Amino acid sequence: MIEITAGVEGMMCQNCEAHVTKAIEKNFKTKSVKASHDANQVVILAKKEIGENELKAVIKDAGYEMTSYSRNEK
Repeated sequence: MIEITAGVEGMMCQNCEAHVTKAIEKNFKTKSVKASHDANQVVILAKKEIGENELKAVIKDAGYEMTSYSRNEK
């Protein structure tokens, strides 16, 4: 498993969190996605690698801006 933490600007509420979560789940094979508007980030546990540019594009298409990206093997 790969854990990806991405900074996301523009989320204001739980509906925003749900919108980002659904966009990521629709586009990538994930085990879990946890978005937090309080922390301005999303933490993804993925089955396969998710490239930084691909994730940035999905988040942008959902109406938000990805501001950081880090990954760790789990």
